[in-house]
Amino acid sequence: MDLTWEKSVRRSDGGDFKFQGVSVPASLRRQHGLKDGDEVTVVVEFGGSEERITKNLTSGGEVAIDKPIREKVLDYAIKNPTSTVRYTLVLDAKNINYLSHRDRENAVREGDEKVRDALTDEEARKLRLETAPSKSASRIVALRVYSRNYDVVAERLALAKGKCELCGSKAPFKRKTTGQPYLEVHHKNPLAEGGDDTVENTQALCPNCHREVHYGC
Repeated sequence: MDLTWEKSVRRSDGGDFKFQGVSVPASLRRQHGLKDGDEVTVVVEFGGSEERITKNLTSGGEVAIDKPIREKVLDYAIKNPTSTVRYTLVLDAKNINYLSHRDRENAVREGDEKVRDALTDEEARKLRLETAPSKSASRIVALRVYSRNYDVVAERLALAKGKCELCGSKAPFKRKTTGQPYLEVHHKNPLAEGGDDTVENTQALCPNCHREVHYGC
C-alpha cells in the first residue's frame, strides 16, 4: 500500500515553489475514506530532514502547515531548486508509531543493553522467566523505505568482485535467487540522513561487516 508521494520544489512553469499546505491526493482520500475534518498525520521529508504534522483535513484534502515548518521547507527549496519534497500519510496516527532510521538503530541498541543487563544477574533473570508470558506483545509501526538505484547496486557489486570491501573475505554464500555472491550494498552516509544514492557513497559488505558497521562498537 503506497502512502507516499512527491512534489518537485520547482513549478512546471518555472515559478517559485509555494508551500502553504499539503494536499493529500484524492486517490488516497478515497481509498482510506478520509473526508474534510478528519485528523491525519503527514510526514514531510526534505534533504534528510523530516517533520511530522498532525492536523484536520480542510477543503480539498489540504493539511495546513505551521509557519516554522513552511520556512524550513522553503529555505531548502531555494537552496536545492531541482530536488523534491516527499510526503507520507500515516494512517491511524494514534495507534501507529512512525520509526525513523535512527529510531530503528536506537531500538536495537536498547535491546542489546537489556540483554547485557539480564546476563549480569542470573538469579533475577531466572525469576522473571518463571512468570514471563509465552506470547509476545505486538505493536504497529509505520516504516519508510527508500527506493534504490539498482545500477548503483550492480556497479558496486561489480567493483567488489565477490569480496567484502571491509574485511576482504569472499562472500559467504551465493544468493538463492540469482546465484551471485551474497554481499550487501551499504550506504556510508545513509539515505535517510540525506546521503546520495551513488556508487561513491556505497560499500559492498559481507553480512558480518555490515552488522558491525551499524551496531558494532
